[in-house]
Amino acid sequence: MICNPNIFVCLVKTSTTWTSPPTPNTSTSKILTSTTNPTPHTSPDFNETTYTPSNFTEEINITTYEPSNFTGDFNLTTCEPSNFTGDFNFTTNEPSNFTGDFNFTTNEPSNFTGDFNFTTNEPSNFTGDFNFTTNEPSNFTGDFNFTTNEPSNFTGDFNLTTNEPSNFTGDYIFTSTSTESQTTTTKIPDVCSKNPCQNGGTCVANGTEAKCICAQPYAGKTCNESHWCVEGPGKTLCPERKCAFNFKTKVGRCECEKDQYFNYEKKQCETIDRCPFMPGKCTGQNEICKNGECRCVEHFTRNSEKKCVPNFCASNPCGENEVCEDLATDPGNVKCKCKKNFFFNGKSCVEGNICSVPSVLGCKQICNATTESCECMPGFTLQPDKKSCTIDNSTDLCSQKCGEGICVLLNNEETCICHPTHLSNGTYCVDLCSAGQVPKGLCPDDDCIPDDKLGFKCKCEGKLTYDETGVTCRKKLMCSEGNGAGTCAKYNARCVEDPDHMEGFRCVCDASKGIDTDGVCKNKCELSKKKEECQARKATCELDGLNAVCKCPPMLTFDYTGQCAQLVKISYSGELPLAMNRYVVKKQSSPSKQAEENSINYEAIKKDLRASMHVVYGENYKFADILSCSIVDQDVKCVFEIQFHNDPKDQVNLITDDETCVSADADNCFFPPSLLIDKKNLKPGSFAETDPCLKDIKEHNCGRETNCKKVEGKGLNFECTCAPGFETYAIVQPFYDSDTVVQRCQDIDECSNQKACPNRTRCLNSYGSYECLCLKGFRPLTATSDPKIAGCVDVCDATVCKHGKCQVIGEVYGCLCDAGYTGLSCDLEEKTAGSSGMRTALIILSTLVVPLILFSIFILYKYRLLLAKNFQSNYFDDQNSSTLNLRPISNDGYSSS
Repeated sequence: MICNPNIFVCLVKTSTTWTSPPTPNTSTSKILTSTTNPTPHTSPDFNETTYTPSNFTEEINITTYEPSNFTGDFNLTTCEPSNFTGDFNFTTNEPSNFTGDFNFTTNEPSNFTGDFNFTTNEPSNFTGDFNFTTNEPSNFTGDFNFTTNEPSNFTGDFNLTTNEPSNFTGDYIFTSTSTESQTTTTKIPDVCSKNPCQNGGTCVANGTEAKCICAQPYAGKTCNESHWCVEGPGKTLCPERKCAFNFKTKVGRCECEKDQYFNYEKKQCETIDRCPFMPGKCTGQNEICKNGECRCVEHFTRNSEKKCVPNFCASNPCGENEVCEDLATDPGNVKCKCKKNFFFNGKSCVEGNICSVPSVLGCKQICNATTESCECMPGFTLQPDKKSCTIDNSTDLCSQKCGEGICVLLNNEETCICHPTHLSNGTYCVDLCSAGQVPKGLCPDDDCIPDDKLGFKCKCEGKLTYDETGVTCRKKLMCSEGNGAGTCAKYNARCVEDPDHMEGFRCVCDASKGIDTDGVCKNKCELSKKKEECQARKATCELDGLNAVCKCPPMLTFDYTGQCAQLVKISYSGELPLAMNRYVVKKQSSPSKQAEENSINYEAIKKDLRASMHVVYGENYKFADILSCSIVDQDVKCVFEIQFHNDPKDQVNLITDDETCVSADADNCFFPPSLLIDKKNLKPGSFAETDPCLKDIKEHNCGRETNCKKVEGKGLNFECTCAPGFETYAIVQPFYDSDTVVQRCQDIDECSNQKACPNRTRCLNSYGSYECLCLKGFRPLTATSDPKIAGCVDVCDATVCKHGKCQVIGEVYGCLCDAGYTGLSCDLEEKTAGSSGMRTALIILSTLVVPLILFSIFILYKYRLLLAKNFQSNYFDDQNSSTLNLRPISNDGYSSS
């Protein structure tokens, strides 16, 4: 038999199929199991359970008909609280082959008071153990009858147990023709009388031992430990580490050694890096702080002056037979030049010698490549400069013009002794290029230029320029020596040397930028393609590291179409007090709120927040974002939303736990690796399930023109209805959820009703409201009254000037006060009498200038107010907008017709 614990439907097995008997009228109906005679019942074990709470009170009759081949175990259990009070009758008819174990248990509290009858008819082959247990408190008071008829083969043990307090008062009858069986009856003492369970735990008897059933969040043998550490996530997260639990905030955590923190993503302790909290340290150029030490950034190294200088040559970017030189003025680019006695032929460095370019040593007569020194011809002596030669007295000069050389008489013949840069053709010294004696392969394409002083120069053009000899070529630094830097700057790119490129350089975007359709490097979120993608998905673009990704607004996630149109399943939000010295840049001089908000470094906050969420919540963390930030006293107080894969419940407040927040200094702590918190204002337990009606969330999902109400008992669902001043033109369920309803609203034009404003006023519609403005020649009743309610009166109404005469002067009015009175309304007595003319002049001047200034300020205020109100959410579509009906304002300050 199989029972459904919820509806208590029982299935009976007949032959080889299970069938359902008629549905019982009440939960106290009889259970009947039978096999159709004479079909043998050879089914599996019989297991029956009545589930909590058990109100089954009627009889149970179990009968197996002859011949009975039922051999499986028999198990019957009534679950707590058990109110089974009917009789129990178990009979196996002849011949009986029932040999399995028989187990009967009523769980606490047991109210079984009926008779218990167990009979196996002849011949009886029941040989299994018999166990009968009623658990505490036991109210079994009926008769107990156990019979195995002859011939009886019952050889198993017989155990009857009633747990204390036991009220068993009925007759006990045991009959068996077998002499091999053993019978025991046991009364177990009340082990819970002293109740060892702490913290609200419940004591239950487990045989002769007390067992504690602990209430959350407690666990352990006596409920004095935390469930999180003993049986929960902490058991696997912190097996070799100290597990701690805060019973007040119900937050569990893994503890590490000093100067370490637990990384819940990597599931290990890691060393604290205090660099983010060491202001003023490691501020040198190309210097960073890492693990508490100042180090050079990648590709830089410290020189003898302890400064970080470029070391891009360490990656061996130059070719064979070249030496590398880092460029201090252009970090990232290097200068590759041929090593000593090698020369660049336009393709590679080829081997030569120091005399291949005679101008290197500057010898005047002979260049010795072996000794790398200058020598003189016979009849000449080398001078102290080790380059020049002077003629000996024994050598005669001649008058022939040799050019770059000298004419001497050798064997009575005039001979030109030429410099090493030239060759003699017998009568004159000819440069090496003209003489065709430039070493092969020394110049690109063996193309040289004659030079009277140097003997020759290689033709170095395009991506080549002259090396330090001024004769041979080297690769030109196209970024700094060519036009590369200027060209790349036009595309907002960085110039990188590339000799293999046609131009000798490449324009490269920074890692955080990409190339737009116009070829310009832009922030990856400003690229046309990415911007259009995110807009189409109703998302915003953000840089996640170096990648541009589309992010959904708060409390939303992507649906199956890839749009931000589905509510997240699990979202929490709360406020954290961030350290001002880390997240606020230098304030602007303007005291306006906008200037204050602009001073908050939102990008730094997002970066630190998301990095810390990975560490604090591990794999369960999904996404986090800023809802709002403001500067309060010396804190940056930010409200954050955090989304999870699974509900963290109380563990969400790890981010507010002052023990998880690692001490940084006297005032601050941080959530690893770098989210810096003002610890004195950190409020434990301040994060809770996100309220969908929070201002920043509601305005995006519903618009400013609505009122929001959370749907109780429906998770994150909400309803948005039109606010006063707006009317509904559509009702939508935008997030694939029937429990979330949003009204689309449009402005009500109150001015379409001619009676919206009283007489002497004109109606001015505004977004969500309207204004009543006094007509020309009229004014509000008082300085604080609203014309919409009190109407308008003539500007020179009798109540205007208390002790004087009202006069209209140009476009304004003023009061000409009587003698002895002053003030704008002539309502103040003069304490010192003065010139009447002067007084009148001052009053007129004040009535002209002051009201004009005040009225101008009022008009400007109203105009800016109307502009500020001219907003409506366009989240759903462009139809959710309306035209602001503004009547033109004339120069006189009143509404014109």
